[in-house]
Amino acid sequence: MIKEIVLPDLGEGIEGAEVSEVTVSVGQSVSKNDILLVLESDKSSMEIPSDHSGKVVEVFVNSGEEVS
Repeated sequence: MIKEIVLPDLGEGIEGAEVSEVTVSVGQSVSKNDILLVLESDKSSMEIPSDHSGKVVEVFVNSGEEVS
């Protein structure tokens, strides 16, 4: 079953952030709580963990992109 990872609420007053690092690649196995990507905003740096264990089948963002 494919699970889509959706960006969580970044916090009060933060509408978007830049992807500073994507730590996974297609085909890689991940465990729950493994870090998937790192975001940088004006206020903080945030590591985004996986909610599930499994295998990465597609990555939709790249380093340097803005996400919201």
